[in-house]
Amino acid sequence: MRLHHTLDSALSGGITGAVLNAWKRGARGTYPGMMFGSAFCALGQFLHNELDVQRIKYVSQRLLSSSSRLPSPKYLARLREERATCLQRIAELEARAEFDKDSKHHPST
Repeated sequence: MRLHHTLDSALSGGITGAVLNAWKRGARGTYPGMMFGSAFCALGQFLHNELDVQRIKYVSQRLLSSSSRLPSPKYLARLREERATCLQRIAELEARAEFDKDSKHHPST
């Protein structure tokens, strides 16, 4: 990932440097302009890629460290209470559904 598009940048920088330096200094400036443009653009692309790599490392480390921390005991107690409430509500709804199912099969006269 550190070398992603580095060759492309070096090639385009070399062409641009050669053209601009030849325009400014004539034919004798073509080769030095190409070398400088290639090196400058390749280095710039490499630095850009390195910043991306460091950003990805930083974000992934932050995600790993935040996901590995355990919740506080108060938070766990609140979650357990919510779970108990939900399980009780589920049991009530299942009982009501069973009652409704039985009353449909055995209508009162």
